[in-house]
Amino acid sequence: MESIVTDEKLRALALETLYDKRILKRSCFRTNEAGEELANCSPAAIPIIEDILRKIVVPALEQRLCQMTRSTAMTDYGNMGGLNYLFGAMLVIAVRNGVNQAFDFLLKLPHPLLHEAVRCASTFFWKTNNGYNFGVTPNKDLIDFLRRVESLEDTAVSTAAMKVRLELEKSLQPVVSATNSPACNSAHVTVSSSRGDAPTRDTTSRKEAEL
Repeated sequence: MESIVTDEKLRALALETLYDKRILKRSCFRTNEAGEELANCSPAAIPIIEDILRKIVVPALEQRLCQMTRSTAMTDYGNMGGLNYLFGAMLVIAVRNGVNQAFDFLLKLPHPLLHEAVRCASTFFWKTNNGYNFGVTPNKDLIDFLRRVESLEDTAVSTAAMKVRLELEKSLQPVVSATNSPACNSAHVTVSSSRGDAPTRDTTSRKEAEL
């Protein structure tokens, strides 16, 4: 009975995430609070997220997806404004816990939705001055997933995947900065990052616009 209750709570949290039910205002930004909670859940959330994507998201967007070309990225999800957080939470949980089947599932989605998942990989593995968002470092499984997307014939999706992969691989490399003058023989080595706060609705939109 306990596992059933847990699954029900996870499903409720995932639906709150999808429909943007709980918004936390931070200064001028708005954050999907349920989505942040979901990203910190156990691997038990993965099949629940997959079920919601399969039974709710894809059918709800089916007509719109049919009207789109394969190379078009979907930008309007109707009342499912938290879809980016749903994908982001799924990726974070999968990488943190080594749930590789999540990547196999994503590859089977309609390409506009796969494109959204790829864009979320960039946003939710954003490197800050204190490390990566949600304390999760991009791993080989995520990089391999992006490489698999790169091999697709859909140019828009494959190009976005390559851009995100290169970005993540670069973020994993230490940046060497010399703090002394060129005449000095020693250099101070630091690991720096160029990104800011945890993803919010506004920062997510700005980031995704680049992909």
